Amino acid sequence: DFPHQWGGRIDLKHIDVHVPSQHKVEGKEFPAEYQLWHLHPGRKRAAVVSIMVDVHPQNRMNNHFQRVLAEWQKVWERTFNKCQRRRRTGEVSEEFQEEEGVAGMESNPFA
Repeated sequence: DFPHQWGGRIDLKHIDVHVPSQHKVEGKEFPAEYQLWHLHPGRKRAAVVSIMVDVHPQNRMNNHFQRVLAEWQKVWERTFNKCQRRRRTGEVSEEFQEEEGVAGMESNPFA
């Protein structure tokens, strides 16, 4: 929520995950970046918050993060496969593919 100076509350509407990070902090690129998209419906404004993800120096397993990544991968694969089926049948326009970020993707990056 951004309750002040935005004319009301705005909600988190979308999360992007970039591997590696899309941005740098003081010249350092990170292994991953979350982008949290908040949209204000009435005023057509947006706020994006980026969270950089770093690898633990001792390379210890983060079980909670691994569960999150595994669930995200399932959703991504399900969505990707659904889009692939529609692309093969011509049900999805090129504009939709661009908007959904699947244009030009021919394979699963998790494979």
